[in-house]
Amino acid sequence: AIWQVFSFIEDPRDKLLYGIGCFFAVLCGLIVPGTAFKFSSTFTDLGALSLNPEESLRNVRSVAYFFMFLGAYALVCNMLKSFCMGVIASRSTKLFKSRWFKALLRQDQAFFDVYDTSELANLIGPNAMKLDRGLRAVGDIIQCF
Repeated sequence: AIWQVFSFIEDPRDKLLYGIGCFFAVLCGLIVPGTAFKFSSTFTDLGALSLNPEESLRNVRSVAYFFMFLGAYALVCNMLKSFCMGVIASRSTKLFKSRWFKALLRQDQAFFDVYDTSELANLIGPNAMKLDRGLRAVGDIIQCF
């Protein structure tokens, strides 16, 4: 369940970092509506170019500056979102592996008669990668809304 995935984020600093990552994911999600809004007004501005070349150049320059700013905004927001989600995913994966190993050490001898130890060891890698990808994907899911 999804609440079990988030149980591996224990440290308050990690929770704060995950919240910051989610905040930047929301900011990343505002890029597409901002671009659509500016495109709608850009075509009207550029379609109504006046005979005055200075005014036309000013309109084109303002559009170029806006998209330059939007590109820098997208770069910074996506970079911070990816950084925060990546750090949390790697820390949570490490905690997951540690808990898995401690749970194996708590088992009695009869448990290892039933289950193959190499099979148990081979299960942790793919499951840890699923956790890592899942925590990173939460930022992308938030960004899409």
